[in-house]
Amino acid sequence: MYRHDWKNRLLQALRPLQMRIRQLRSWMSAQPLTMTTGILQGSDQEIRMLSLGSSNLLQQAFFDAGHTTSEVLGYFQPSQSADILKKYGSQADLMLLPHTPFAPAATASTLLVPDYLDATIWFNHSEEQWHQHLRTRNKQGLRYAAKRAYQFHRETTEEDYRHFYDDILKPFVHHRHGYAAYVESCAAFCADTYGAVLETVRLEQKSLAGFHLKLSPRNPLAYFNKVGISTEAIHDKQMMSELNCLIYQRMVQLARSEGHHGLHLGITPPILNNGITWYKSGWGAEFVPNLTHQRYQLHFTSAKAALIRQHAAPLVALKDGHLVGIVWGEVLDAADKIASANQWKFRGLEDIYYHSIQTGNPVDTSETV
Repeated sequence: MYRHDWKNRLLQALRPLQMRIRQLRSWMSAQPLTMTTGILQGSDQEIRMLSLGSSNLLQQAFFDAGHTTSEVLGYFQPSQSADILKKYGSQADLMLLPHTPFAPAATASTLLVPDYLDATIWFNHSEEQWHQHLRTRNKQGLRYAAKRAYQFHRETTEEDYRHFYDDILKPFVHHRHGYAAYVESCAAFCADTYGAVLETVRLEQKSLAGFHLKLSPRNPLAYFNKVGISTEAIHDKQMMSELNCLIYQRMVQLARSEGHHGLHLGITPPILNNGITWYKSGWGAEFVPNLTHQRYQLHFTSAKAALIRQHAAPLVALKDGHLVGIVWGEVLDAADKIASANQWKFRGLEDIYYHSIQTGNPVDTSETV
């Protein structure tokens, strides 16, 4: 049970300061300078992206999945960003550099992007009110699930944890991200039990799915740590939808019962039309820039800039401290493209901006939209 005592209130009050200190330390720490080479999505063109620090999630906006190679060129402090841009800018088509007081001067086409987005379902209303505002598709999934005899089962032993890891978690991760996807060791997972709950969903005594939820008594937010679905259920789309819906509802119920103020659903890429962001949004999640304050400047540095913007996914960027969508296109296409982008809006997104494919600069669409 989350304890809303003075110690925990003090810890939460100090958290922004802790994040700021962590940010300052990162500015002074050497980070890997990585050159990623791959095929631009939707084309046959090879592009190169140079990043100082993390860029794994943002790569999804530009590269064809599964067709990239990476090479670490060295380790540099973010304070050296301007020098890096001068030295390596001609070798890459895109550069992602930490946004710090030492960052190179931004141009009109430079974007400020968060490393990732944090998604949280806040318990500002009753469970009944929350349920009423769910996406129709999710309500239907819960109704269909109610017609089957699904049961949740609390797993407590090491054998239970190993069964979930081997038969539910790993198959699901490999199905979604490929067999090369990272999965922490079974030993590490089995040791991660403090303040945690592992439950599986069973049908006719067969475990079909499960989730690992952190319910720390020191944190006002419960944390959605892991989810897994068995191979059998993965290949049954209707069953998979029902299991996902049941798991989300169950996690909200458990977090509420333990006195938490919300359920943290993890991170998503800063990409507007991302399926994971869209799905979590359907459960009432609100999105904010990552809590570690890490921000990046995205620079287009080659003659391929227009081609890249033509094929890239629309991004989620920061403008005046708010999350905004960035859509690239020609002026004549503005109405259709913005209408399409509006379908991907989520809580926490302030607005959607239209930028020119050719220049990357913002375009006034007031007369065309």
